[in-house]
Amino acid sequence: MNTNSKKLSKEPLTTTFLLQLAAAKILAICITVTGGWRGGIIIPLFFTGACLGKAIAVVYPESNAALAMICLMASLK
Repeated sequence: MNTNSKKLSKEPLTTTFLLQLAAAKILAICITVTGGWRGGIIIPLFFTGACLGKAIAVVYPESNAALAMICLMASLK
């Protein structure tokens, strides 16, 4: 592992980054589904829910991050 990837993995994820990541994933899902490309939709929705749940946990640090991610993953399905 090079030094750049070590540094990147230790940086905390910001709320803005997590929300941008979730929005980009939703846009990618829309493009692939409407374009008729093969692949499922459930795993990308889990990823999006995890990003949104983590963003909530960053905004509200007293909340349980794992619970927030699981709840959002389940609600998007």
